[in-house]
Amino acid sequence: MRFRVTWKGTTASTNDDVWALARAGEPAGACVASFAQESGRGTWKRVWESPRGGLYFSFLLRPRTPQAIWPESSILLAQTCAQVIRDFCGVADGIVRVKPKNDVVCDAGKLAGISLEARDGCLNVGCGTNVFKPEGGIRTDGRNVPAYLEDLCVQGARGTLGPFSEETIEGLLDAYLSAIGRLIDVRSDVF
Repeated sequence: MRFRVTWKGTTASTNDDVWALARAGEPAGACVASFAQESGRGTWKRVWESPRGGLYFSFLLRPRTPQAIWPESSILLAQTCAQVIRDFCGVADGIVRVKPKNDVVCDAGKLAGISLEARDGCLNVGCGTNVFKPEGGIRTDGRNVPAYLEDLCVQGARGTLGPFSEETIEGLLDAYLSAIGRLIDVRSDVF
């Protein structure tokens, strides 16, 4: 399956956007991603804050399997998300894990969550990931304290770059983060 991603800076809900694509007849793999949502929701239709600094996306599936087993895919999708986060941040399996059935967590809190919505033969898979700490903080009810990939990446870098000081690691991370979204001139004479 090929994914066709539509990026939005801010949207009401990537799930709602994908449902609109499903109604328009889009095939499986239609995906909407955003850096902020105004009306994000998760499992049990819980509404949560989706501030700028996260990565929120939903994609459309049109499974041929019986709809009764679709809910079981939630934990598989969460396990996949956890593996991607472990690989991206360079941390061990025990650091990032799945809290059944749809949360990706670490000791500091919740990194990501998966939501599933089904209707009319379609499965809408939503994923919200906490990437950077939002400037104004985030309100929680105390149950799902957020954790952030930026902190996890520093932890992974510490494990990989053991001999370097914390200041060096933070400097490298700052340099890397400041380069995101910009063109970089790579000089081959350095190597």
